[in-house]
Parts: sequence; C-alpha cells; structure tokens
Amino acid sequence: MMYFLMNVNVLFWEMVTKVQELLKKKSDEIQKIFYLYYTMELRIPEIAKLLQMKPQTVKSKLYRTRNDLYKELKRNK
Repeated sequence: MMYFLMNVNVLFWEMVTKVQELLKKKSDEIQKIFYLYYTMELRIPEIAKLLQMKPQTVKSKLYRTRNDLYKELKRNK
C-alpha cells in the first residue's frame, strides 16, 4: 500500500511540474489569472477588478487556458 501511495505522489508532482512548464509559455496575463485564481484563491470578480477587466473575460480566459492545458497534457502523455 505504501508503494502505491508513493507512486501516486510522484505522478501528482510530475503533473504539477508539467502544468507549471506549460503555463510559463502562456502570456503574463494568463499566468497572473491562474496565480490569483488557484494560488491566492481569489474569485473571478475579484480578479477582474484587480486586472481591470470584465468578469466574463477572466472566466473565458480560465476556461480556454484549462482546455489548452488539458489538450497539451493529453498530447504529451
């Protein structure tokens, strides 16, 4: 059981590392949005206010970028 948990942990951190590498290739704006949303746990309206954009724009950028990351991760398996 312990071996299984260690493998899952390694796989998790490999995935995190891949996502971070892919995000580095994105624009600064996308990186900021992801940082504020996932690390700082701000809500979409708060991010929109900070970055001076419409909440729907933030939402769209999150949606599109998540889809892009998913496709890239799937392609690079």
